[in-house]
Amino acid sequence: MDNIQIETAQNVKINQKIAQVTDRILATIIDGIIIFLYIIAAALLFSSFIRNNITQDQIWIALVIIYLPVLLYHFLFEYFMDGQTPGKKLMGIKVVNVDGTRPKLPAFLLRWIFRLIEIQLLFGSIAMAVILFYGRGQRLGDMVAGTMVIDNKRKKGITRAALLAHKKEEAYVPVFPQVTVMEDKDIERIKEIYRKASSKYDMQVMKQLANKIKSITGIESDMPEMKFVKTVIKDYYHLTREMS
Repeated sequence: MDNIQIETAQNVKINQKIAQVTDRILATIIDGIIIFLYIIAAALLFSSFIRNNITQDQIWIALVIIYLPVLLYHFLFEYFMDGQTPGKKLMGIKVVNVDGTRPKLPAFLLRWIFRLIEIQLLFGSIAMAVILFYGRGQRLGDMVAGTMVIDNKRKKGITRAALLAHKKEEAYVPVFPQVTVMEDKDIERIKEIYRKASSKYDMQVMKQLANKIKSITGIESDMPEMKFVKTVIKDYYHLTREMS
């Protein structure tokens, strides 16, 4: 599978790697082994409590105890384990919304309902065909729920860091609105001079640059030269982005 670029609700673009089909198959096998072991353990445990004359009610209780957790296995684990079953966790893959955020309860419920048809009734044939053909880490249940399965092995913390940085930028309040009298070419030149002067800590050049900016924009400020130039650059990009 290829990488895919997803865009969050905050307009942050993040590259995600779609989960490999082999990883999804192995995760399903691991989950299947866990379910099989549970059924054996539950059946043995229940049989140790019943007597020879088993009643109809006891049979129904046994079926509920054994098969209800099996039926709800993927839904419950994915909902309470942040998009992962034990198999998915071991393989380093997880379910996310198409914008990279955590799915809500209805999305997990839709995936689970379609799973009963796609995988358990049709032995995964439809799911496999759709995943391979569509190429976005989605089976039919994912398309309906607006989810996808991604490779999470090297993506931990990236989404949160990007969102925090974006929120911090959105909360920024410009100091010098006069900077919009300049053009992109002016600010690019200022950035280049600022970068070179700050790397050498050349305060003479920095002072000259600050004075030049003040003469162009009419800004009056007692802010230290280095901080002033840095603020001007930040204000320019913030304000021009809002106007675009």
